[in-house]
Amino acid sequence: MQDHTPESAVPPGARLLSIFGSPGLLWFLARREVIVRYRSSALGLMWSLAQPLPLALVLLAVFSSSLGSRVEGYVTYVLTGVVFWSFVSHSVLATLNSLQRNRGALRNAPAPAAAFPVAAVLAGLFHLTLSSITLVVFLPALGGAASPALLALPVAMLLTATFALGLGMGLAPFALRYADVGEATQLTLGVIAYATPIFYHPSILPPRLATIVDLNPLTTLLSCFRQPVHAGALPSISQWGEAAGWSAAMLVVGFLLFRSQEPGIRSHV
Repeated sequence: MQDHTPESAVPPGARLLSIFGSPGLLWFLARREVIVRYRSSALGLMWSLAQPLPLALVLLAVFSSSLGSRVEGYVTYVLTGVVFWSFVSHSVLATLNSLQRNRGALRNAPAPAAAFPVAAVLAGLFHLTLSSITLVVFLPALGGAASPALLALPVAMLLTATFALGLGMGLAPFALRYADVGEATQLTLGVIAYATPIFYHPSILPPRLATIVDLNPLTTLLSCFRQPVHAGALPSISQWGEAAGWSAAMLVVGFLLFRSQEPGIRSHV
């Protein structure tokens, strides 16, 4: 006997788990994201390794003289911040635009619409992994040292990817309908970048600004990503708990927003 339960009646948690329960589909879509991105590139995946370097070099050139003395190991401090932010900003925008880029597949394929945002973040996570490995390999040359704390890095990466997925997924259906959503998101990310301690330490800020930065969930996620590399230390249990809470909350909110708009997605492609 066939199950005719309406899709809208399936609990949100079960719907989300069903998407991750199709690894073959997600692997195919994520692999396609990577291939399409570098199809006409001579250097290919080397771009994912080199992409954060120009921004990092500019920040080091501009701020190393004024901030470098206040942060020990300022080079790795900035590099971890830039690698982290490059992943967050690119993944949010890629997820937000994933439905637009896959209009043809949405029209003709039976794949669930939510699989496309998930695949976009998985592709971004692949690039983050390459960048992180490169950062760790060159850590001794940058004045740092490898430590057992680096084993916690994948956890921080997964929490950050979860946060980016929730944010981008919640906005994706609206970006499909309104082009202004993408432009507004880019502008907002530019503002949030300065509210995230990518190249500065929060201790240099006035109390009011330091409070704003501290309330930024990306500050906690960045700390969990940065500390194993920059300080060779594990984040505290409270930091892990806060990072996990923000990531889970953003994923739930984003998925519920996506689910509320899902019935009209295919009609707008």
